[in-house]
Amino acid sequence: MIGLKRGEVQLLNHQPSWKKEAHDMIDKIHHVMRDDALDIQHIGSTSIDSIKAKPIIDLVMAVHDFSIVKHKIPALAKLGFQYNPQADLPNAMYFNRKIDNDTVSTHHLHVLKHNSFEWKHHINFRDYLNTHKHVAKAYESLKIKLLKAYPKDRVMYTELKAPFIKQVIRKAQVHGFLNTIIEIQIDRPIGTTHPKHPEIIYPINYGYIDQEMAPDGEYLDVYLLGVDKPVTSFVGKIIGIVHRENDVEDKLVMAPIDKNYTKDVIQSMIHFQEQFYISTIETMDEPYKRGKIND
Repeated sequence: MIGLKRGEVQLLNHQPSWKKEAHDMIDKIHHVMRDDALDIQHIGSTSIDSIKAKPIIDLVMAVHDFSIVKHKIPALAKLGFQYNPQADLPNAMYFNRKIDNDTVSTHHLHVLKHNSFEWKHHINFRDYLNTHKHVAKAYESLKIKLLKAYPKDRVMYTELKAPFIKQVIRKAQVHGFLNTIIEIQIDRPIGTTHPKHPEIIYPINYGYIDQEMAPDGEYLDVYLLGVDKPVTSFVGKIIGIVHRENDVEDKLVMAPIDKNYTKDVIQSMIHFQEQFYISTIETMDEPYKRGKIND
């Protein structure tokens, strides 16, 4: 079963048929969009295997240019998707598929720029909850609580989920880099001083992932361990995450591909800056088990 009347909130147990419904519709949209759709994926709660969800299928489509999609509005309408320009954001377009004389919504289609932050957030959120079942269950518990409080007010139900979703997206972003090999740029090499706190001198290289925006509005920061001279860039492996409990962002830890460090060693090497925060280190061997999203 899929479909929900406007404004109502209803949660059903996860149904395997939702995945098939999503994939069938993705095939139909691909047929209409052809090569203009760079990717289309199933997102939202119906794509998370272990939790209850509203019976509406959420899809996200990646494109290079929104003008292409505007030319496809009539073709998408033949599939039942109605374009809603009032719901558009600066970096998104939105379509809603309705049945029963436009009284029941069955699908939402979000159109985003390919590889944009918004695209990454949707995919990261889904993948994180599918691999962190305890966080998914916490999300489900919140949704059940909000359903009881706002059974006929989908706007309030959605707004009150937002802080939890934001926190999950933050954790999903850094978790997605763990154990990957990437290039970082170094803006604070060994021996330089902190731009705001000159008493802090960097004993290690400290940089960022270019074009990867963190929740503080700056690029995602990375500690580089195991390189004993100043560098301007480096390709290495992300071996850890520094989860900050009293800050708006988390940090990553990189090492040369042939090196690894224990939590204790990582903690000692980044103490010069992390001493000012309440933080927990996660590695591949010891996953993160703290934080509000696990409550």
